[in-house]
Amino acid sequence: ARWMGKIEYGIYEYVTAWTLFLALPAGLGLPRTTVRLIAEYKVKQDFGSLHGIVRGSWLLILLGSLTVSLIVLGVVLSINHYHEFVYAIPLLVGIWILPLQALVNLYKGVATALEEIALAYIPSDIIYPILVLGAGFIIWRDHHSLNSLPLIILAGVILFVVTTVQLLLVRRKFNQEFEPTTPVYAYRE
Repeated sequence: ARWMGKIEYGIYEYVTAWTLFLALPAGLGLPRTTVRLIAEYKVKQDFGSLHGIVRGSWLLILLGSLTVSLIVLGVVLSINHYHEFVYAIPLLVGIWILPLQALVNLYKGVATALEEIALAYIPSDIIYPILVLGAGFIIWRDHHSLNSLPLIILAGVILFVVTTVQLLLVRRKFNQEFEPTTPVYAYRE
């Protein structure tokens, strides 16, 4: 906040708050559902359904979050068309962080179900904020200013990298723990 100033930091936090808030409905309740169903399928040794719930949830959350992002995009563009506001451009850029936030929530659920609490929380809740803070400091140090839009873009790139690493680690743990099998998808469940 000190590096950016009140206004720029406020814009950054506003966009971040909206992406975090909208990631909840974009997740369609699947992050919590996966925790319950993975435990159930582990006990029943129903590995096809286990693989299906993880892969199917990933696909549904990605589609749901992209749909929410497109809806928000339309709303922001229409509001900005009739009444120009300072949050429009940062929201238009930052809303594309929403699918990543929704997927992070899913990976937290899957890692929690696999009893890998460190893998569930360290990448997104510790490493990501530290990297954003460090990158913000580097930009501020080099340019003696830090605006919300470059930081939102940088935060999105960092979240993409962290999310990808978390996905690979969760997938590796998942494949080590469960034998590969053909996924069984039960979307209505």
